[in-house]
Amino acid sequence: MAKRQHFTNSKVGTNLFEPIYGNLFEVTITPPDILAQDPDWGAGRELIIEEITAINGLSVDKIPEVVTQKFKGTDRNFIGVIPGSTSVKPKIDFEMNLNNENQNFLYKALRKWSDLCYNPLTGAQTLKKDYVSQTGMTIVAFNKEFDVHRKWEIKNIFPAEAIKDFDFNYTSNTPLTMSMTFIGDYFGIAYK
Repeated sequence: MAKRQHFTNSKVGTNLFEPIYGNLFEVTITPPDILAQDPDWGAGRELIIEEITAINGLSVDKIPEVVTQKFKGTDRNFIGVIPGSTSVKPKIDFEMNLNNENQNFLYKALRKWSDLCYNPLTGAQTLKKDYVSQTGMTIVAFNKEFDVHRKWEIKNIFPAEAIKDFDFNYTSNTPLTMSMTFIGDYFGIAYK
């Protein structure tokens, strides 16, 4: 006879386990050394972090790609030895606000970082040692009491895509947002 569904049959319920909430996270971004003393990144760094609303693209669970052989018209599949990609491309969504000097401080800070990769007004570019943040970014996920259960550290990051266009609309009543995709050369993870 099948067990009846009852609270006492639930290990999660009877052991008082806690759900993982997708809004209990924090992101820390460290700019390249060349921007560390810049007022938009130095003193304004906490403001930039405060504007973050979402992050995705934390693809760190990697395996090599599948390799296929053919034998008389049928496939034989194997796990390969080389991962498809070892990079991580986190995309961060931000809200945008104007400071007391009427500046879009978030855009200004991210524009300065992007300009190190390529300045569209002058065509100037810098070397990787200048535009990359070796410290990168740290993302932590925690419970309601701020106990961390997972931590991502993405190193050698820089902007991977251009800043998206601003879209204005007379019928919209929603504050503007923006997103930026970064790329990191390598990562570390820790979890309980």
